[in-house]
Amino acid sequence: MSAEEFGEKIQPYEAIEEWKPRTRLGWLVKEGKIGSLKEIFDMNMKIKEPGIFDALLGRELQHEIIDI
Repeated sequence: MSAEEFGEKIQPYEAIEEWKPRTRLGWLVKEGKIGSLKEIFDMNMKIKEPGIFDALLGRELQHEIIDI
């Protein structure tokens, strides 16, 4: 994710429908009231659920395993 995209609002990922938030921040993200990581960091909130990253980053999030 580039610096320009960091503050950009992203449409929620489709899997968000299955996610059941457990924190206030999670509910705000699911309802679409918070749409970027920058907003979360600006409010100095802690991210305690992996579903928040899934909702905000969606398919842009990639996994890579490096064997050394």
